[in-house]
Amino acid sequence: MLRVAARLFKEHGYHGTSMRQLADALGLEKGSLYHHLTSKEDLVYEIMMTGLKVATERLNEVADNPYLSPTQQLRGAVRALVDDICEDFEASVALAVITDGRVLSPKLRSKYVRARDAYEDKLESILQAAISANEVAPCDTNLIAKAIVGMCGWMCLWYRPDGPLMPEAIADAYTRLVLEGLAARQNGAPAADELDRDPVAAGESSPAVGA
Repeated sequence: MLRVAARLFKEHGYHGTSMRQLADALGLEKGSLYHHLTSKEDLVYEIMMTGLKVATERLNEVADNPYLSPTQQLRGAVRALVDDICEDFEASVALAVITDGRVLSPKLRSKYVRARDAYEDKLESILQAAISANEVAPCDTNLIAKAIVGMCGWMCLWYRPDGPLMPEAIADAYTRLVLEGLAARQNGAPAADELDRDPVAAGESSPAVGA
């Protein structure tokens, strides 16, 4: 039922999908459908929480692996998130269509947000461990965790299962982007904030043209 509902939400949007359409797609009478759920809102909540539960279990499996370094855990976390989106792509797109649960009542949305925040907290703990191990540079771990989730989640709007990019290639590219962006300063290499610094704004003189 959840997969069928996700496909309908993907094709017609939340408000454009009726209970009658859902019943027809499932081969049920509309009245029979209400024996399984009470409203479209409940269905959206189940889709969202089911997907988040799977994603959280995968993240915990990576984060709790004592044989992986923090950087390896971070790499595994990104790969797991990309795989989650690609493996259940219709549900992922459906979530994008229904704008991250904003169709939910405050009560149900609050439950979802708590579960989502717990996922991001776990991802943030991996980043904090990587900083402590000097594997990445100090950063705002809360911001970076949200950036990783947002970057991967945006795939819903452009990824095509029959396209040229494989999930492995996407995960590798995203991981390199994160790890190279957060690379710990070593061997006297300039930190990222130094590379971005404007010498003119800093009051430094620049060499004359032709000097």
